[in-house]
Amino acid sequence: MLPLWEQRVARQSAAFIRMAQVREETGGKGQILASLPPGGWNIAWVRDMAYAIVGMARAGHVAEAKEALTFIFERAQAGTYTDPKWGIGKPYRVSVCRYFGNGAEESDVTSAGPNIEFDGFGLMLWAIEEYVRASGDTAFLAAQEAAIFTETADILAGLTDATGLIKADSSIWELHVDDDGYNGKRHFAYTSATASRGLTAAGYLAGQAGKPWTVYATATAALKTAIGLQLVDKDGVLVNFPPADRSPKPPEN
Repeated sequence: MLPLWEQRVARQSAAFIRMAQVREETGGKGQILASLPPGGWNIAWVRDMAYAIVGMARAGHVAEAKEALTFIFERAQAGTYTDPKWGIGKPYRVSVCRYFGNGAEESDVTSAGPNIEFDGFGLMLWAIEEYVRASGDTAFLAAQEAAIFTETADILAGLTDATGLIKADSSIWELHVDDDGYNGKRHFAYTSATASRGLTAAGYLAGQAGKPWTVYATATAALKTAIGLQLVDKDGVLVNFPPADRSPKPPEN
């Protein structure tokens, strides 16, 4: 049994997530906002939603977790950034950044270009796995098969480049991808780590759905090898991005 104060924190946290979930019968139903009033971030980020869904599933609130996943894989309008210059080049299901209240995909665009974040693909696959393990609802996999596998897991498995890592992106750091010739993208450790976890989840989900799963296991193994080769320095420390991605211009170096 958890101490009373921990129980109170857990219940309060679950209540906050529940309060942040849209329940109106609109295209945005099920999305989870990044903050409540008076916070200014009343918009749904993929990354924030994934962690919230996992929290719901692990706490036993599987109906709410399913509603959020149904928003992502059925109601939401993704696929805006299919232009190959953004690194995807084909239809995809999970937003590269966030969603408006009506469910439309949005990525903040400034003079430094848009944010293109691939970590959400892996995080959402992990969230589905947590939901299925908590609920036993394998029917969800059948109902959303194309969205989960073809438009998310397969897209993620194909996002590696010559480094073996996931292609350079804005990642959790939200570095814009173009600013008068300066490219803010990097091969971020966070993106490849979340992709590795997501592809592991995809293998589990494929097995539960009666689909071939070895392709995801192979992709996960290759990505883990690349992380070890490209993102671990001589002292055995995991670095944010490979030395080859450094530039003399950006302060984040």
